[in-house]
Amino acid sequence: MSTWTRGTVYAFDTETTGVDVHHDRIVTATVVKIVAGQLTDQRSWLINPGVEIPETATAVHGITTEHARENGTAPIIALPEIADVVAGVLRARLPLVAFNAAFDLSILEAELARHDIPTIASRVEAAQWHTLVDPFVLGRGIDNINKAYRKGRKYKLPDLCQRYGVPFTETHDATTDAVGAALLAIAIVEAEEYFAEHGPERLFKFQQTSRRADQRRFRQWVVDNGRTEEYGDIDDGWPLHSRLHQGVLA
Repeated sequence: MSTWTRGTVYAFDTETTGVDVHHDRIVTATVVKIVAGQLTDQRSWLINPGVEIPETATAVHGITTEHARENGTAPIIALPEIADVVAGVLRARLPLVAFNAAFDLSILEAELARHDIPTIASRVEAAQWHTLVDPFVLGRGIDNINKAYRKGRKYKLPDLCQRYGVPFTETHDATTDAVGAALLAIAIVEAEEYFAEHGPERLFKFQQTSRRADQRRFRQWVVDNGRTEEYGDIDDGWPLHSRLHQGVLA
């Protein structure tokens, strides 16, 4: 059985102005520390993104433009702090969980580049990414391995938590989501015999390969159904969108 699930696990999550990693902005971010299944420490940031927060985004996470302007930290201050923590966990080769990492880490990379702050990819060597765990990718990937994938099965955080018996109340709060993702990642790896002999490097490669295959199948479905205008570019990079890491994680 993988031993990392019994030790210290970190998790990262964001709430944002939207779902475009290249143009939207981070509004909140959290890194939590989980020891023996319990939250023992956290760092959280509320950021004034410098743009209007759409009502659709506020409806999800509850943060208005006015609240962020009055109470948020400037990106040039908050983003280096977030990057220091995230990169520090990876460089220490400690488990870092991010649900749908390709979104949260990619939007962080784009934000760092926007403000001329050193990116995670520039701070972390390729092998140091191997302790990253994405329960979204694991959940879909193991279903494909077990031939258990079926039309209509949902893979959002609440759905997978319910499936693996992880207590979770959906709030769209970065801290709550980060804790839920960490516990879910542990639950999946401990429940699925397929992962019993997976060390960090093998688990990383499994996730990278699974994500790439998943996105390519989705891209083909989009093309076959004439919906390219609706979905636009579908990036199969993991844990960062391909155009953000310039081959560092290839």
